[in-house]
Amino acid sequence: MTVVALVPTGRTGQFGDISLLEPALRNLLASDCIDLVALVTASSDVDEIKNALTGPPIQVIGIEQTAFESTNSMIAAALPAISISGSSAISAVLVHPPRHAYAPPELVRRVVDEVRAGAVAVVPVLPCTDTVKELDSSGVIIDTPDRTTLRVTQSPIGFAASLWSGEEPGTWRRLPPGARTIAGHPAARAIRTAFDLVFAKDSA
Repeated sequence: MTVVALVPTGRTGQFGDISLLEPALRNLLASDCIDLVALVTASSDVDEIKNALTGPPIQVIGIEQTAFESTNSMIAAALPAISISGSSAISAVLVHPPRHAYAPPELVRRVVDEVRAGAVAVVPVLPCTDTVKELDSSGVIIDTPDRTTLRVTQSPIGFAASLWSGEEPGTWRRLPPGARTIAGHPAARAIRTAFDLVFAKDSA
């Protein structure tokens, strides 16, 4: 099974002056189950990304900006541009935004294991511990959803490459029907604030 990790670059690759791309790549490669890492960026930014890139050899894939509108369209646009040595066909695809840079190698391995076991898609999740409110268009609270049925999603998200083997990959945007969940990890939280960054580092 050939496993490819797609890392979409852009605003999520940097937090202040701190690069999130470096730890994201380091943890992916440390999992020892990824055959190729591809940075996916807008076609106009390919040269800039290649010039700035240091460290392990990876591929840089340029796609049209509109393809980033959904996970589905991004993968569909990136896969044909990936070059795999030998005759091995891609069988699993991981999508790992740098915002989840500190997702540990063991979490990456568990996602890959689920795809290998037959899952069409796999998402790491953690229980939602905050009280969530539903608002109407004017900002008035109209409901309090039961948080025991809610989960916080993380990455990497794993997909069976067979989802894109036909002419039409489907109309889903972020996740296809039948996606499974696995227990996430505190270090894989999305980094949006300075607190998130410190928490993720301390949990890694």
